[in-house]
Amino acid sequence: MKPAILLILCLLIFPPLTFYRGQEPSAHNPTIDVPTLEQVLDRYVQALGGKSAIEKINSRASKGTFTSDKLRTNGPMELYAKTPNKQLMVLLAKGFGNYRRGFNGTVAWELYPGSDKANRMSGFSKRDADFYLAIKFRETYPNVALKGLEKLGERETSVLEAPAAGNPKRWYFDSQTGLLLRAESRNSSGKVLESVSYNDYRIVDGIQEPFNIRIVDRDGTDFNIKLSEVKHNVPIADVSFDEPEKKPQDRASANSPTAKPEVRFTSGNSATIPFEIDDDNEVFKIRVNDSPPLRFTIDTGSDVFAIITGSQAKRLGLTARDNYKVGVASVGEIEAASIPSAKLSLPGVEALNQRIEVIVSDEPADNGDQQIDGTLGFRFLKHFVVEIDYEAKTIKFFSTTNYKYHGSGEIIPVKIKDGTPMARLKLITASGKTIDSYFEIDSGLGGTFLFFTPAVKKYGLLEDMRTIQSPTSFEISGEYHRRIGRAKSVQLGSFMISNLPVSLSQNAEGSGIDGTLGEEVLRRFKVIFDFSHHRMILEPNSHFKEPYEEDMSGIALTAEKNGGQKLFRIRQVVPNTPASEAGLQADDLITAIDGLPAANFTEAGIERMFKQAEREFALFIKRGEKVIQVKLKLRRLI
Repeated sequence: MKPAILLILCLLIFPPLTFYRGQEPSAHNPTIDVPTLEQVLDRYVQALGGKSAIEKINSRASKGTFTSDKLRTNGPMELYAKTPNKQLMVLLAKGFGNYRRGFNGTVAWELYPGSDKANRMSGFSKRDADFYLAIKFRETYPNVALKGLEKLGERETSVLEAPAAGNPKRWYFDSQTGLLLRAESRNSSGKVLESVSYNDYRIVDGIQEPFNIRIVDRDGTDFNIKLSEVKHNVPIADVSFDEPEKKPQDRASANSPTAKPEVRFTSGNSATIPFEIDDDNEVFKIRVNDSPPLRFTIDTGSDVFAIITGSQAKRLGLTARDNYKVGVASVGEIEAASIPSAKLSLPGVEALNQRIEVIVSDEPADNGDQQIDGTLGFRFLKHFVVEIDYEAKTIKFFSTTNYKYHGSGEIIPVKIKDGTPMARLKLITASGKTIDSYFEIDSGLGGTFLFFTPAVKKYGLLEDMRTIQSPTSFEISGEYHRRIGRAKSVQLGSFMISNLPVSLSQNAEGSGIDGTLGEEVLRRFKVIFDFSHHRMILEPNSHFKEPYEEDMSGIALTAEKNGGQKLFRIRQVVPNTPASEAGLQADDLITAIDGLPAANFTEAGIERMFKQAEREFALFIKRGEKVIQVKLKLRRLI
C-alpha cells in the first residue's frame, strides 16, 4: 500500500478542521476586508479553544476508520500524538494488512504489511510534528505570509503561504469560524502536490478536534478518515513511537514462518463439521496452534485467511509480528497486528504455516454472553468446496479437484475480483426501476441486501422508495447508519424474492461495488461455495418462503453486566416507533421481559422477538433508581 506523502498525524495538530472534499480554491470576493496575518493566526488559536486550553493538553489518542477509493480498501485505524512532537498511526487495510507509521521526535519511519523491517521517511517535516504548532505557528514558519482571500467551495478563506524548498505550503482558514479548512503543498508552477482537508469538528475537553479528514498524496492515493473518538492527556509510553526493531521468530508459533503454507485434509477428501447458531452466527470449533477449542465463524466477505481476536491471541501466548500494544494499553489496544505463521485445526482439516490477522481491541465486554473468538475468511474458503446446510447445521469441506455436484440446486456464476466474490442480481424498486448489478456475497452480513452509500445516491434510492430510519448499529469499524426500504422484487438466478427489505447505507462507501448480499437471504438455502470454479450452488430449504421482516420496535440495545446481573441497555430509541410511543428512553436498562430475567435472553434473540407484528411484550425497565413496567406493542414499520 502506498503511503500518503503528508503524514496524517502531523496535521492533527490543527484541531478541529473542516473538510470540503478536495474542492479547489477560487478567486476571492474583493468586497470582504482582508485581515492581517496576525489576526488570522490569533483568531485560529481562539477558535480552537484558546492558548491556555491548548497548553493543558499533552497527548491525544484517536480511534476510527478509513477508506481509500484509489486503493479500494478500508479498515480500522488509530492515531496517537504526544508532546513535544511524537506521533504514531496504525491501520489494518483490507487486502493489504497492517501498516504503521511514526515519529519519535528524531526518526520518522513506516512499516509496510508483511515486512519485518521499518523504512525511514527522509522527506518528513519535523516542524509540522510540533504538538503545539497552532500556538507556535509564527515561530515555526517565520517566513509565512498572508496571500489574501480565496473561495474554498462555498466558504471564504484567508490563505497563508510559506516557502518550503521550492514547494510552498498553503493553509486555508475559514473567514467565518477562524478554523483551518485545508492544508496543501504546491510546486513552483502552482500545481497542488498533496492536500489535507478537514470537517466535522467537535469540542473535546474544550478543544476543537476534527473528526473527518481527507488526505490526497502526490500520486492521487487518498485516505478518508472518520474518527469515532478523541481522548486527551492519556498516558502513552515514549517507546510506542520508536522505530520497531526487526522481530525474531514467534516462539509461540507451531510452524516455521519460512515454511510453505499448506491446507489439507487429515484423511480422505472431505470433512463435516457441526455448528450451532449463536446470535445469528454459525459457530463451530477450531484450534489455533493446538489450543483448546475456540469459537469461530465463516465470513466470505473477509479477504483474509483467518482472524483471531486480540484477547484470545493474548490468552494463547501468540505474539504478533508487529506488536502494537506497547505503551498504549491504558487507552485501548491498537487494532491491527498479524501472526506470521500459525496452525489451524478443524475436524478433518488443518492449515499449516498460515498468516492470520489479529484484531487487537479491548477485552470483550463482560455481558454474560459467549464471545466469538475468530473468523475464517475468503482466503481459507477458496481452498475447498464449502457446503453450508443451515437446517442440518453442518459445514462440509470437499476437495476442489474431486468434487462433483449431483443435486437439484441452481448454479449461480460467481465473479471474483480482488478477493471479493460477487453474484449478479436484478432488483426492481417499488416504482419499477430495474437495477442489474453485481453484489458481494457476504456471509458475515446479517441482513438481506445492503446498498453502499455511492449506489444509494447513484440510483436515487432514497427518493425512489419509502424508507424508515434504522437504529444505529455499532460495528468493529465504528457506527453504522442506514435507512430501510422494501424492493418490489429481487432476482438471484431464477429465484424471485418479493417484497424484500433492503438497507440503504448512509455512511458506508464500499469499494467500487454497489452492495452486498447477506446471510438473511443465504440461510434460506443450502449454499455451496465453489470459488475455485467461480460458482455458487443454491438449494432452497424449508425457510425459503418465510416472509422477510425487519425490526418492529424502534430500539437498539446492548447486553451488559450491571451489579453482577445481565441486563440490556437501550442505546437508541427511534422517533415515531412503538418504543418511543411507549415512553422508552436511551440508557434505560431492561431487567426482564414478560417476567423472565434478562439473563435468559441474547441480543440476537430479542431482535428476532421484536420482528413479530402485533406482539406485545411487558418490559421491566430500570431507570435511575426506579423500576417501571412498559408495554411494548410491535407493529410493522416498513
